[in-house]
Amino acid sequence: MKLFICPLPPPVHGQANVSQDTVDLFENKVILDTNYTNMTLNKKVLYFFSYIVEFWYYILRYNIHVIYFTPSRSLLGVLRDIPVLLVGYFSPKKIIAHNHGGDFDSFVNGLNPVFRKLLIQLYSGCDYLVFPMKQIAENSRNTLGLLNTVTVPNYLDRNTNYVADFNSAETIQLLFMSNILKTKGINEFMDLIAQVYKSNITFQAKIAGSFMKEAEQEKARVLKSQKKDLISYLGFISGNEKIEELSKCDFFILPSYSESFGIVLIEAMASGCIIITSNNKYHKYLIDNSFGRTFDFQNNIKGVVDFVESFKNNPKKMVEMKKAAVKEAKKYDFGSYKKQMVKLFNEN
Repeated sequence: MKLFICPLPPPVHGQANVSQDTVDLFENKVILDTNYTNMTLNKKVLYFFSYIVEFWYYILRYNIHVIYFTPSRSLLGVLRDIPVLLVGYFSPKKIIAHNHGGDFDSFVNGLNPVFRKLLIQLYSGCDYLVFPMKQIAENSRNTLGLLNTVTVPNYLDRNTNYVADFNSAETIQLLFMSNILKTKGINEFMDLIAQVYKSNITFQAKIAGSFMKEAEQEKARVLKSQKKDLISYLGFISGNEKIEELSKCDFFILPSYSESFGIVLIEAMASGCIIITSNNKYHKYLIDNSFGRTFDFQNNIKGVVDFVESFKNNPKKMVEMKKAAVKEAKKYDFGSYKKQMVKLFNEN
């Protein structure tokens, strides 16, 4: 029997989708959904105590051989993870910790020294610490001393047929698509649009995604800009609408400084978008100059504007980079992900 402890849709986001796909790979399982997105603190605390009871019920009631969970990077979430880590440390059950964030090592290093040492010791009891990029795995090995790291890259949605449009148009299409909050770089995107507006670029800017509860100021700014016709806010989009908007897009812009390997970046590549994102410590390994650029959005907005403007009278260059993006996206297929995950679950 397998126990899955992970966030599942709804609401929809990259980690929830990957968790759902992983759960669907296996039979003989029980599931604890930890998708607390947009919950109030009081409700999160209530769900936390409910989770603890359910967890120990499953451990005691079923013959669990494998526990798959997604580690948290919040204090309340770490307290939720500790029972799993204790079971892994003191029992022969296989523990697979699937970490989707790039800041796992910095989060652990920011904890109280005694608690940090305890947590690292407990994580050493996991059979596998799974990361979406080898650079993230290496950081965890080097800074935390955890040797049980494995790299399993993210992948494109196997049920979606992405469409790339290589036809050039006079109006350049700029798109931000993500959950909307500060750490995703929405303010930097809005600053960029204000500068593009002052340039010689004929453009249309769109924002797609749901506003998170902690993004009230960002929400007010986006809606105000929409009233001034600087941007079009599409709300949360999925399915055919999402495919259509991505295919229309020339430049997919995600100035996130918390993202490591966002699935939406791969989706944008598959749709023939030129990728512009932040130069955080992982994007430089993910984004190649053949199909995109990374920038310091907080200090070099002009560089982003100049890059976009360089395509104004150069449709050939735009088509070349769009085709390179589509080619890059083909590396990230679900079949490879499935093969690697099934192997981890089945290995003795």
